[in-house]
Amino acid sequence: MKCTDCGFESNTYDPILDISLEINRAASVEKALQRYTAGEALDGANKYRCPKQKRFVRAVKRITIEVGALRAAHGLSWPLLGL
Repeated sequence: MKCTDCGFESNTYDPILDISLEINRAASVEKALQRYTAGEALDGANKYRCPKQKRFVRAVKRITIEVGALRAAHGLSWPLLGL
């Protein structure tokens, strides 16, 4: 989560084993991953409460994938590593 006002970032790490990609709606696995990790704007009635400013602000919520952790846990070695 990143506050678009002051730049404060809040990161939560969650180990996952499965990623559900909508590959039928994408031209490639890479495009499906880009959609999966695209930022989501939190605004209007869905604003984020920034801990630094202690008020509700516009923010961007984004999922990121740590490839190094995937490789270590699962021996990943296919084209995902280039993303």
